[in-house]
Amino acid sequence: MASLDEIETPTSSAKPCELCEQESILQFKCVECEKVICDRCKGIHAKVPVLSNHLIINIEKQFVTQNIQKIQLCSMPCDNHAKKFHCLFCRTCNRLVCPDCVSSIHTKHEFEPLEKACENKLSELSAFDSFMEEKVYKLRKINKNFKKKKETWECEIDQVKKYIDENEREIQEAVTKYAKELRENVEQKRKNRNQEFDEREQNNCEQEAIFTDFRGKIKKALESDQGYDIFNTVSEKDKLNTLIDNTKMTTEIIDLTNSKLSSKRMAVIFGNINHFSVPAYVAVKHDSNYTINVQGIDKMGMCTDGSYWASVYNNDKDDSYLIKSTLSRVINWCKTVEVNVFDLALTTDDTVIASVHMTPEVKRIGKNGRLEEFINVAPLITRGIHVNKENEIILGVRDNGDPFQITEESCRKILIFGMDGNQKESYEFDKKKTRLVTIPVRICTDVNGDIIVIDSMTKDTKRVLSIGRRAGEIKWTYEGEFDFKQQKAFDPNDITSTQTGYLVLSEVISHRIYLLSLGGDFLTFCDLRTMGIVLPRALAIDSKGFLWVGCANDRMNKDFAKKHKLPNLTCLKLEISDV
Repeated sequence: MASLDEIETPTSSAKPCELCEQESILQFKCVECEKVICDRCKGIHAKVPVLSNHLIINIEKQFVTQNIQKIQLCSMPCDNHAKKFHCLFCRTCNRLVCPDCVSSIHTKHEFEPLEKACENKLSELSAFDSFMEEKVYKLRKINKNFKKKKETWECEIDQVKKYIDENEREIQEAVTKYAKELRENVEQKRKNRNQEFDEREQNNCEQEAIFTDFRGKIKKALESDQGYDIFNTVSEKDKLNTLIDNTKMTTEIIDLTNSKLSSKRMAVIFGNINHFSVPAYVAVKHDSNYTINVQGIDKMGMCTDGSYWASVYNNDKDDSYLIKSTLSRVINWCKTVEVNVFDLALTTDDTVIASVHMTPEVKRIGKNGRLEEFINVAPLITRGIHVNKENEIILGVRDNGDPFQITEESCRKILIFGMDGNQKESYEFDKKKTRLVTIPVRICTDVNGDIIVIDSMTKDTKRVLSIGRRAGEIKWTYEGEFDFKQQKAFDPNDITSTQTGYLVLSEVISHRIYLLSLGGDFLTFCDLRTMGIVLPRALAIDSKGFLWVGCANDRMNKDFAKKHKLPNLTCLKLEISDV
């Protein structure tokens, strides 16, 4: 914040505009951009929708100086000398003085006439009034933003409480259902076992009667003097041995495993609350550069063993192919697969899957290293693709018509597939039947599992949005910053999510990467040209949390890139702290 001593009355002189950098007489200041701008950039502000609400202050002439002749300057009494009036302004002491003051205290000081001093003070007040106007505007805007954030916060809290209630109800229903099944299972086991007991008891009673009766026969045979009775009784005895063997019964034990519900197990079953704050410190530090013998890297993914898959191209971006390679200062090829890739993703076991450009196909690289058919969404066309932590495939699709001519028959969706290739979910409209996306060109997921999409709305307009996985509604959108130097709107090329919950965007045209919070708030950007890196396109986070950036050096003059040894693969370290 500027101090009072730093506030000066602006002067009319040709200086570089802080936005377009053209020499011009700077007459205006954009409070939102915090830049002093020329008349041309002021006109651009009015034409660009995202800038039209910015406050523009005319700093060339904030105040029409009052007629000094009408201001009473000759009757200002001196505070130090009775019956004396101020006659001059002491510039050395910055105060009004009378004749006695001049002769006694302010000898050899610099003075100026009251009229001139008053005119300067009016200009100073005018400048300070402009300064205060800017501060009041900012404070009102901040409070307005606070009010909006508070409303959003309240909605999020209510939504979380709603989810808690829903989870509680679902878990109660599931527990009740499971307990009922366990009881029914136990009762069935009781019934089956008791039936077996009853059958065995009845059988034993029958055998007891037979054995008692046979004992009578044995007694009679023992007392008989007839051989026939003895041999006949022994013959019947051998038949009774089988009945004695069948009286055995197995022992069974039934029990219920005691399962303690620890807080960790409850978090898995019930869910957990994620609460993130906007960091106080963000820094992007350069780690290392690598050179690949291709002109451009369009998309990449880092494997757990330190190697990587990338979609690369040389002459035509629409004619790309896949490579897998290990990292060294000059990278040697490991594997090349001919396929025209639009986007790619890696599964949890480092299998690469790719959406094929302008086709309904998703293909994968099999264990034999060959390209395999995997998913087909005909008659739709595949766009951005991503694999989340649960190993689900998230695929953007569109119909085969004009990409930006939306009709009632148009189909623009986010589809969720399992690794078996079967579709599980679909997101196309919100609860108000409003279309969620136009063309989902790149996709990732945040730490909450919500779907983050780079949505191409028109040929020149893109946005980033978050779709809540549970509610199927757009949670927030980010439309970027207008680039005055390039005279182009926000044009993100890739997006990824860090392990700590932040979102990183790349933008080729501005040589920047952007950092967003989990809630879609802009945190900062880094111009990679300060590190000798140009045209960042592809982004990937490795298992150690490092950010990898693949560059589109095809847009750079080949001789220039070779002369300056520009890298096309760079490793960066993001340092983010809340203190």
